Amino acid sequence: MHDFPSEDRLAVPRRRLGDLLKTWQAVDDATLERALEEQRRTRLPLGTVMVSHGWLDEETLAEALAYQENLPRVRLDKESVEQHAAALPGELATRLRALYIGDDAVDGRRVARIAVASALGDEARAELEAALGLPPFPMVARESEIAAGLRLLHGQRNAFDKNQTEAGVPLLGDLLIGGGMLSREVFDAAMQRYRPDRHGRIGDYLVAQSVISRDAIEQAVREQRRLFQRNGGQMA
Repeated sequence: MHDFPSEDRLAVPRRRLGDLLKTWQAVDDATLERALEEQRRTRLPLGTVMVSHGWLDEETLAEALAYQENLPRVRLDKESVEQHAAALPGELATRLRALYIGDDAVDGRRVARIAVASALGDEARAELEAALGLPPFPMVARESEIAAGLRLLHGQRNAFDKNQTEAGVPLLGDLLIGGGMLSREVFDAAMQRYRPDRHGRIGDYLVAQSVISRDAIEQAVREQRRLFQRNGGQMA
């Protein structure tokens, strides 16, 4: 049971995510330091690092991020992602780990509702606004829901099926970066040119672009398979 503090105990200025999780007693000092070290090395979001290692559950992460950024929560499903899939380029959604789920009026202005599992920086916000023509309004979803949405965009039709456990398995890019096989900078640069309809699977595209070897891709896929089977699933 986590100790969720009152507004008085966590007043502005806004706290860093790690400090907030420590205050909530969701993570200890040693685990946080390990996660921060890996974050510095891989440049993956801190929450993604902790969830991928099982150091933090994704619901607590989503609640902490929503609290930290003063953002609303959102639940994703196949319909909400599929309905707006064509509006945002797949490479941009994948690179930013962000899903467009329609527009709405907030405080008297039209905004683009964007589901995320980590905070959006200024550059990411600018890219999304340029692509959608509206300022982004981030909403916090679970990490597994974002992963399922991205898999759906890349053609996995059953990504949101209730009996699928693959949503909890890290995406291929995260495994490559987390395993030290590919840097965040190189991955992001390659993904700016990636078009799912032309290039097919991300792994094949990275190999074709000489970004990474086929052996490295196969190693990452084997790790995905191992994690998926550990979660009780069966990959074809």
